[in-house]
Amino acid sequence: MGTVEILKGLRPYYEKHHGVKEITDDMGNISFDIRIPTNQELARNLKGHLLLIHGDIDNNVHPANTIVVVDELIKAGKRFDMLIVPGKRHHFDDYNEYYYWRMVDYFSEYLRGERETGADIKDLKLGNWFQGYQ
Repeated sequence: MGTVEILKGLRPYYEKHHGVKEITDDMGNISFDIRIPTNQELARNLKGHLLLIHGDIDNNVHPANTIVVVDELIKAGKRFDMLIVPGKRHHFDDYNEYYYWRMVDYFSEYLRGERETGADIKDLKLGNWFQGYQ
């Protein structure tokens, strides 16, 4: 077994499964043909429910990346929900609990069919929520 065959087995997951085609020429040189659809290209295919959450000063994934997807969702006539977390980067720090409860509400509504309708989040301490499920 040659070096090329061994290396093929070590390719990262995304190269094997996310649209990366490996091409070996007659000389044994390897190149890659990459065509991975972007989120904005895939937006028109949305089925079901989508909640986008983004920190407005995220310096890891710029908010403009999410806005481009939002634009395509709107152009495709898709319904979606969005939460912009003010003054937060990629992690929401002291807003983590709020973020958590919004996720709980979203999953509860669309997976369990139970919707919270009040403006207030009743249990702000995670321990209170888990006590009823032990």
